[in-house]
Amino acid sequence: MKNLTPDRCAMLLATLFFSLNATALDCPSDLFISEYIEGSSNNKCIEIYNGTGAAVDLAAEGYSLVFFFNGNTTPGTSIDLVGTVADGDVWVVCDNNADPGFMADQTSTSNFYNGDDAVVLRHAGEDIDIFGRIGEDPGSQWSVSGNTTQNNTLRRNSNITSGNTANAAGFPSLGTEWTEFPQNNNADLGSHTVDDCDFPPDPPFDPNRLVACPTEVF
Repeated sequence: MKNLTPDRCAMLLATLFFSLNATALDCPSDLFISEYIEGSSNNKCIEIYNGTGAAVDLAAEGYSLVFFFNGNTTPGTSIDLVGTVADGDVWVVCDNNADPGFMADQTSTSNFYNGDDAVVLRHAGEDIDIFGRIGEDPGSQWSVSGNTTQNNTLRRNSNITSGNTANAAGFPSLGTEWTEFPQNNNADLGSHTVDDCDFPPDPPFDPNRLVACPTEVF
C-alpha cells in the first residue's frame, strides 16, 4: 500500500471535490424557451421550461414574452406572464385563436410572430433567452443546418439547460440547440426534460471540513 503523503492526500481530496460538484453546474438557474411553434394560420405557441428546482410565480417575478417584428429593435408585442409554473413543468403561451389541440396555460389577443420575427423571454426587464436575432430581418425565416423558423415546430435539445442571449448574427444556435418537427406538430407541447441535472444541487463541498491531510508521511 502506498504511503499517504500530504501531496497525495490533497490530490485525492481535490478529485473527490470535483466529482461531487460536477453535475450541479449544469442545472438551470432561470426559465428558458423549450418549444417554438410557428404553424399554419394562428397556430403559434411558445413553451417555457422551469428547471430551477422551485416553483416560479411568473407575475411576481416579472416574466414576459416580447416579440420583435421584421428586424425592428423596438418590441411590437409584449405579453406579461401570469400564473405559477412548478419545478420541472412548463408554461405554454399561445395565440388565442390557435386550434383547440394547442393546449395553452395562457393565451393572448396580441399580435404573434412569423418565422422572421425574434422572440424574447424576459425576467424583470432583462433578456434571458432570445430566439432569432433582435434587429435582423432574415427575409421569410432563419435557416441553419437544416432547421428553419417558418412553418415548423422547434424543440430545445435536452442537453440545453439555459437560455441563449448572444443575439448573434444569423441565429447560429438554431442549428445546435434546436430540433425541427413538421408544421403544426404539437405532440410534445406541454412537457420538457433536460439531461444530467439533479435537484436540489448539493452545497459546495469543502473537504477540509471532513478530513485534514497529514503533515507527515505515514
